[in-house]
Amino acid sequence: MNFLDTTIGSTHATNVAVQLYLPPDEAARVLAYLDRLQALEAAQPDPAHARLCRTQDIEDLVLLALSNATLHADLMAVNRAFRVSKVISHLNYYKEDHDGVEKRYDIKKAPCRGTVRKILLKHGYM
Repeated sequence: MNFLDTTIGSTHATNVAVQLYLPPDEAARVLAYLDRLQALEAAQPDPAHARLCRTQDIEDLVLLALSNATLHADLMAVNRAFRVSKVISHLNYYKEDHDGVEKRYDIKKAPCRGTVRKILLKHGYM
């Protein structure tokens, strides 16, 4: 293991190590490459954060649908086995304007059955 391996993650220490061990023209190229690499890594979105935001958005959508009094009453009247389908059909029905019914949800498609089921379980509807 050399000094350069131990400096990974420390920008200043890496710069010093590169300048110390490489000729000046190669050191300039390596440092420019490392700067571009660091900029690319910083520009990448955090996949875990993005997944959490999408999950929260889907949960908010389902809870917004459940705040509808008609859907809530229908959901409580139907057997538990059909509640996921009821929510999904409600979301699909109100995702676009038709027959004098205005669009309520700005979605292209309803969430998958598994996701809706997990949300219903989490909030005590199943």
